[in-house]
Amino acid sequence: MDVLAPLADHRCYADAVAVLPALLRCAPGHTVIAWACSDGSIALEVRGDGWRALVTLGPEPEDSGWIWVFVAACGGGAPQLEVGSLHEMDKLGMFLAKAIAG
Repeated sequence: MDVLAPLADHRCYADAVAVLPALLRCAPGHTVIAWACSDGSIALEVRGDGWRALVTLGPEPEDSGWIWVFVAACGGGAPQLEVGSLHEMDKLGMFLAKAIAG
């Protein structure tokens, strides 16, 4: 089933459809989950071992962007948090590639 199918009537659906392929390219082999948020946005999330990436798609362009969180394993370094706009999906891709490679 298409992860976005339940959100087809959401006002941010078209934006989610446009961003989903980029997120899937950033995290090949990982499952993306999607849900509608109470603030009117759609959230797309992908998770891995010790990391998480969340893309939010709001009704206004300035309400959209991504968050990447890396929680280091015991002794594996400090946790990291990065944020960016949808125009910086390549930057998110770099963080995810590094996290996936281990």
